[in-house]
Amino acid sequence: MTRPLRAAAVQAGDSGTPNLWAGQGWAAVTTEPAELVVRHLTSELDGTIGATA
Repeated sequence: MTRPLRAAAVQAGDSGTPNLWAGQGWAAVTTEPAELVVRHLTSELDGTIGATA
């Protein structure tokens, strides 16, 4: 359904439009290395598990 729109965006060099699948969470994207993202998520998860134990 969005294939023509995405194809035209890629052809025009628009890097934002082809990623329509990102949903509402796109604003939370960071440029941090994956290692730091995983560490952050792990620390959040540890805090959640500790709170329920």
